[in-house]
Amino acid sequence: MSLSLSRDIPSSFQIAPDLLHDPRTNYLPWKAALFKIAASQLPTLFVSGCLFLVQTQPEYDAFPLHIVSGNVIAQPTLAPPTPPVTGDTTLQREAFARELASYEALVLVQARLKTAIISSILPADLVALRDPVHGDLLLDIPMILAHVATIHGNVSAEDLLVWKAALLEKLSSPTDFLKHAALFTERYQKVHLEEPIAPSALFGIFESTFSHHPVFSPSLGRFYETTPDRRKHTVAALVAHITPSLPYIQKLSSPSHAAFGALGFPSPPIVAPAVAPTASLSKTALKKAARKAKQSEQLGSQHSALLAYLAGQGIVVPPHLAAGALTTPPAPPTGPAPQGPRTSMVAPTPGHH
Repeated sequence: MSLSLSRDIPSSFQIAPDLLHDPRTNYLPWKAALFKIAASQLPTLFVSGCLFLVQTQPEYDAFPLHIVSGNVIAQPTLAPPTPPVTGDTTLQREAFARELASYEALVLVQARLKTAIISSILPADLVALRDPVHGDLLLDIPMILAHVATIHGNVSAEDLLVWKAALLEKLSSPTDFLKHAALFTERYQKVHLEEPIAPSALFGIFESTFSHHPVFSPSLGRFYETTPDRRKHTVAALVAHITPSLPYIQKLSSPSHAAFGALGFPSPPIVAPAVAPTASLSKTALKKAARKAKQSEQLGSQHSALLAYLAGQGIVVPPHLAAGALTTPPAPPTGPAPQGPRTSMVAPTPGHH
């Protein structure tokens, strides 16, 4: 963009990206940016602002906002209003003043758009259009746009097929819904410049790209319930409806909530297990526990003394008895008793040898 021209253009009219670098790649984004700028100007004057100033007639006729009850509404004219004459009423003169103000505003926007377009393209691209004497003065916006489209905007059928296929890309994760919606909007605008898509068809395509995630089912159901009018089923309206519920949807889509999310219910809250308070012991219970501990200590001492005495007498004590009879004694043998030293502490009967 030249320095002299850029200084004359308000920031709200500067087109980005421009066609000064890689115009073949940037042509469609450049055109989409131009359309957005034009539509934002004088929005109270016309339903699509000043978009009609940069549209071809087929583009204007196919634009959804220009179609009411199946008919294309007429676009504003750039002809100056008829001045009042003697005898006109005060209301007629006031109406003329309003029409004149609208006309002057349109002319100013048109001039700024033309300057912005010229400054965003290579001077070499306009050599064939410039008048040798008057330069750019005789150029108008439709003439410039048609010429630039011929040079940089030839979209092949293969290109269009690739762009349409990209519209069908599925949302991989509910956490990326807003990014997915923004990318879908960018892609369909690209296609729409070449082949207009009806709003109802676009809505259906967008819904199909994320409705395979069950966590969106409750939000979709509420949207259809609160918005029964199909004329209001647009991508922007659906995104605006779902956005407030995204924190809940993203929570349900997490692995820990997968089973509940599939049903549209929140996961039950995680409750810490209750801890039973330690029962307070009475004085009597404490005394009993102390006596029992003392008795256990005395029995332990006597048991150790007994084991020492038996060892001194050469008597082998079985392990379960040596441990204080705390372990289960071994099962008695089923076969004949083995011959060997006696380990029992029971005195032998007279029949024993």
